Amino acid sequence: MKLYKSVGDTVMRGEPIFEIHAESDSQLQAALEYSNSVRHLVRYDEDP
Repeated sequence: MKLYKSVGDTVMRGEPIFEIHAESDSQLQAALEYSNSVRHLVRYDEDP
């Protein structure tokens, strides 16, 4: 996984915050499932 942002960084809508790399389809699927399962760790704010 390559991270483009750190905790506390401001992210614009549509801007990537990470990139997932995998050596197989099964590894990619597992990584995608994990990333979807931890969405509650991200706080979303409306634009001011």
